[in-house]
Amino acid sequence: GELFRFSDPQGREYDAGMSASEYYALAGLTLDTNTIVNTGVMVAQPRRHGKAMQQLYHQYADEQRTHWRGFHFEQAVVGYEFQRRDLAYFLPHEWNMIATYHLLWQFVGGPEKTLRQLRCDSYFLHFAGHDVRNMQLQHPLVCTDQDVRRHVNRTA
Repeated sequence: GELFRFSDPQGREYDAGMSASEYYALAGLTLDTNTIVNTGVMVAQPRRHGKAMQQLYHQYADEQRTHWRGFHFEQAVVGYEFQRRDLAYFLPHEWNMIATYHLLWQFVGGPEKTLRQLRCDSYFLHFAGHDVRNMQLQHPLVCTDQDVRRHVNRTA
């Protein structure tokens, strides 16, 4: 919990153990759900999603600029509206693997993986919240042909 603890402007403390509904409530949204939509990678069809995206922009853009949740407000709004309007289809986690979560997972009993292993097991490796320019990489992130074949065979 300490790794993900943060406070709002009123001094209330929160951590990563919050429920999905609590996550949306921090942005002033009420949604009975178990799912937080990560908007790091989105695939959209303009014909199906264009109108909804324009409505989202016009409805929330001004509040987004000053909301204390920053990019989490934008992510919450998109997740809220896409779930409420039944526009979300959830891809397997390999399509937007968040490096931070997987690298920290080992501290709570999960498997230990290198960045290279994470990269080779995903289509997109998302470094949310990290300045990758200063990361000291111990292993090259290039995947071998064998890595690619193993990944494709596993996800096919």
